[in-house]
Amino acid sequence: TSFLSYFPVFLMSLRCLRRHKVRTVLTVIGIVVGVSSIVSLNAVSEGMQKQMIGWIESSMGADLIVLGEGSSQFMPDNRFPEDYAYEISSFIGVESTVNLFFDRGFVNGYLCLIEGTSSETVPSEITIVDGSYFTLNDKYEALIGSALRDRLAVEVGDYVQIEMPKKTKRFKIIGVYNTPSIQLNDGILLPFKTAQEFFEAEGESSAILIDVSDVNMIELLKEKISRTFNGIKIIEQKKVLETIKEGTSLLNTFLLAVASISMFVAGIGIMNTMFISVIERKREIGILKALGMDKAQVMRMFMLEALLLGVIGGVSGCFLGIIVSKIAESLATAFLQVPIAVQFSPKALMFGFTFAVISAVLSGTYPCWRAASLKPVECLRYE
Repeated sequence: TSFLSYFPVFLMSLRCLRRHKVRTVLTVIGIVVGVSSIVSLNAVSEGMQKQMIGWIESSMGADLIVLGEGSSQFMPDNRFPEDYAYEISSFIGVESTVNLFFDRGFVNGYLCLIEGTSSETVPSEITIVDGSYFTLNDKYEALIGSALRDRLAVEVGDYVQIEMPKKTKRFKIIGVYNTPSIQLNDGILLPFKTAQEFFEAEGESSAILIDVSDVNMIELLKEKISRTFNGIKIIEQKKVLETIKEGTSLLNTFLLAVASISMFVAGIGIMNTMFISVIERKREIGILKALGMDKAQVMRMFMLEALLLGVIGGVSGCFLGIIVSKIAESLATAFLQVPIAVQFSPKALMFGFTFAVISAVLSGTYPCWRAASLKPVECLRYE
């Protein structure tokens, strides 16, 4: 019974929106822009957080990480002597050390990350999904990330060509790996010495991963390593991950504030649309009231219009936000050679939709109240 009583009012509200198509579309566009901004910016931000955390956990899964001074933990640039790792391994409290080498090169014409590792066993941060880990029977063997494997359409046993400006070499794929790091999944893994030789950087290392036997000794080891070696910096994985999460949380808040401005502008548009609708329909309101429609029913009719604008704009905005995010992902990968993966959060989609509906209802409340408060006699005199 309650639904049936709302149905005629719903049809009247829908008919009014259809009668003023241009105005309705322009109002909805304002809502769509705000919601799509919230959804797409949140998706990119979440994707960046996942990528950075995946990079740290996968490529640098250790208690302590030694980098060249001035390097970023997300792409070590400056190098240092590889012998540092052997000296550090003799320190009390150090369980193991692994040398890593990073650079970028073209694999079958595609620019991607190339990593060299001195680990003789499969690192815990990667999973071999096909083939095997390094056999060391041939120094020109390689493991390829699953994303790069799909991109290049190659399999275990095939050869890939790694190119540098003055050097080209064929490598045999002996295994395919998976890792949470988007960059590594879209890259290639070589034996440490092979990577040094190919990039003409013998004796150099980009990073050292250090596992400790007792976490209580981490601070002491950091101090000892800093005193012993020059031209390096030491980071603690746990603190880096905390910093990333705090940073992306602040970024999300900032992006939400920016997107909220769009929603505020959309709310003004809704209010303007509703006020114009009230003015144009004064005579209709007078006739409805003269026929027995009370104040609550008139307000309900106009509130349904505002609600419909919010629902249509919210749903459309969520879909557009997803499309925009996917386009940004494709463009970044295709043209900037930066592999990113947007991350859609159900909470973000629900927030965007709910924000649109609430904004529409709040923006339409005062115009609806004005419409419901009009007196029949005054309305019928209006032409």
